[in-house]
Amino acid sequence: MSFPVKSFPMNKHSKEAMTMTTLIDRRSLVFVLLSSIFIFCACAGPAPAPEPAPPEPKPFEPAVRSLTRTLLDRVDSDRGGAAGSILAAVEPFTDAESAEVPRVSRRIERIMKDEAQKRYPGIRLERLTTDTLKDAAYLISGVIRLAPVSPGGESSDRYYRIRAEVRNLKEIRVLGTDESWISDRNLNYAPTAIYRDNPFYFRGAAKKDMPIGGIGLRQADLTTRALLTEAASAYEDGDYKTALTLFQEAESRPQGRTLQTYAGLYMANRKLDRADAAERAFARIVELSVERYGRLTVKFLFDVNSADFPRDPAIRDQYDLWLRQIGRYFQGTDHCIQIVGHCSRSGSAEWNDKLSLMRAERIRNLLKASFPSVKSRSEAIGKGFRENIVGSGTDDERDAVDRRVEINLVECGALGGS
Repeated sequence: MSFPVKSFPMNKHSKEAMTMTTLIDRRSLVFVLLSSIFIFCACAGPAPAPEPAPPEPKPFEPAVRSLTRTLLDRVDSDRGGAAGSILAAVEPFTDAESAEVPRVSRRIERIMKDEAQKRYPGIRLERLTTDTLKDAAYLISGVIRLAPVSPGGESSDRYYRIRAEVRNLKEIRVLGTDESWISDRNLNYAPTAIYRDNPFYFRGAAKKDMPIGGIGLRQADLTTRALLTEAASAYEDGDYKTALTLFQEAESRPQGRTLQTYAGLYMANRKLDRADAAERAFARIVELSVERYGRLTVKFLFDVNSADFPRDPAIRDQYDLWLRQIGRYFQGTDHCIQIVGHCSRSGSAEWNDKLSLMRAERIRNLLKASFPSVKSRSEAIGKGFRENIVGSGTDDERDAVDRRVEINLVECGALGGS
């Protein structure tokens, strides 16, 4: 059953009311929509800022001079217009990963010193030694690293980056830092003499044992750091007796009983044909490295594309000493170890994985003479070039650390049974 719908005629006032209602409804709808948009935008937050443009690499010398001016401007400001001249000691610039000093560091020092003489007559720069430390009011330290300019960059985007800081030594306070990216691709990145001859790369120990800049800097450490810098300079100059004396003095200090000190004692004694003293120093390095850091990193050199050592008798004699002391230490413990081989960044990844494993197996087999239980308490693995430190792929002394063999402590139950 349906009921008829009766329509009523609309008068003037009814039409106006309906028009007003419709207008109000439309305005309400617009209000709701605008409110929703506002709330959505508020929840979404501001639009992300655009990625900053990557820094523009500069030629080496202008970059170092610019960096020097930034640091010495901070020194000038900190002095507050004081009369007379002051001394700022400069530590050798180190590789940011290995804490080794490349030869280009000496060139950096020379350019910085020249810039100071030209533009800052009231500031004198000298290398850090025990003598310069007595009068130094400021300390300049720096690191170098080969890295991509922007995160995720390909190998072709890799440039050297120099970063430095200056500190007020009286207050042990950082005054300022600066960095520069270098467009020059062929810096002399070969290690200085003492790092070239060093049998170890102290991975994981660099920041603790060989502080750079503000890392771990304390007033009590400064004299030890000066002694080690001075000893390294004497070794570089071929003055091995002086180097030995300075390393011995560093060892006598509580802050100086470090891997760097014992490596220096090993190398200086070896240069002076003090074989027994050199071997004792090497044994101390093995013990200290394993017990303090749980790893031992040795820079064995192999022939190119081979798991054989170079034929040089001097190298082979030295390697016999290393293997003897490493084996004796582990045979006298209940430690289980993982022997990890590494390769330089040259050749295919597949070949380098195979080659690095062959090298680790070679070391494992050679350890058997002084470590009879090595087979049951170790495994060998290869990392190819996946964990390069330098990564230049030059296959020479510049990237020797990339051809290292690491010995890491592991739980015996975690061995792979190889």
